[in-house]
Amino acid sequence: MPGTSWCLHELVPGTIIYQSAIVVSSPFHMRRSAMLFNRAFRESGIELIYHPVQASWFTPGNWWMTAVSRRAVKMEYAKLAVNFFGNRFSELIVSFMQV
Repeated sequence: MPGTSWCLHELVPGTIIYQSAIVVSSPFHMRRSAMLFNRAFRESGIELIYHPVQASWFTPGNWWMTAVSRRAVKMEYAKLAVNFFGNRFSELIVSFMQV
């Protein structure tokens, strides 16, 4: 299933309508969002500006203190790995998630 950045890129097939776009996401997801948007708009000529929202449920200083936060961090790293490496390592990523 295509991601959000792929869908947005399809809105601008071949012609550049916009010169820039602001990508807004939570600080927690910003790294992966930037990776996806940079890939989707790589040759578009559109300048991407990234801006995290102010309020976030995620606290980087103590993410390991709750099971929910630990699981969220594992999921985000797994998603980063899939986006970076593709499906070649999907079995390894699934096994990582079960630990």
